[in-house]
Amino acid sequence: MNAADIKRIVARELAKIEHVENAHGINRENVHKFLVEPFAVITDPDDTTSAPREMWVVLQGRGSAEQGYVIVYDPQENSWGVAEFDPNSTHRGFTQVVSAPSLGGALNGM
Repeated sequence: MNAADIKRIVARELAKIEHVENAHGINRENVHKFLVEPFAVITDPDDTTSAPREMWVVLQGRGSAEQGYVIVYDPQENSWGVAEFDPNSTHRGFTQVVSAPSLGGALNGM
């Protein structure tokens, strides 16, 4: 997969979203302001069984992926999540804190 593939997946998911409301002020009307060019990061699914793996950051709640929360797409599981950068992790990457079957679910869980 590459960034163009991920952008197509994000576009399909955005078309399905009916309602978004989260503590970060992201909603259906302004979600496009927070989307970023997809880029891959090593992310720990934090499920006690899976090893850290590549997931794609598609949305940032703040200016930098290493500040605050990001929305990631996991192509291995075809799922979405909220992740945060963990500078103390053994894999020197992100840890998923919320998992969701859809982009809308991840945004609402943010």
